Amino acid sequence: MREFSVEVNSRNGEPALGYGTVVVEYRSSWPITWRENGHWVQRYKRLAFFNTYRWSCLGNRRLGVEHLRYGDDNPVQLVTLENTGNDFESGRWISTSPHFCGNDSYELKLFVKTNNLTLVWHIEGPEKNQVSTIRYF
Repeated sequence: MREFSVEVNSRNGEPALGYGTVVVEYRSSWPITWRENGHWVQRYKRLAFFNTYRWSCLGNRRLGVEHLRYGDDNPVQLVTLENTGNDFESGRWISTSPHFCGNDSYELKLFVKTNNLTLVWHIEGPEKNQVSTIRYF
């Protein structure tokens, strides 16, 4: 995977689209770090963004997802995903509990396919009510 696209649909505003590149870093196994660089496009404006996530194997059927906004040594735990299928590449992965940021609740679903991944974030709160779909290919 080297590229991604993002589509954000919100009941409170206009949809936003994003795209960019992702560098996947790993040594021989877990953890895996994703460094994203991209642009949001909304109302004919482009806004640069970057994200860094660390994925960790927490056992046979669980993955941990952390945001590295404050650096690699200061991770923020986002969610733990649990596999609903029979193996790593079957079924879907769903968050076992939401991540709370202020008054907003974040839940994640991960769909694994041979050549791509799809993440779907459901974000709800007093100011937010949106679904962000990210496709990595």
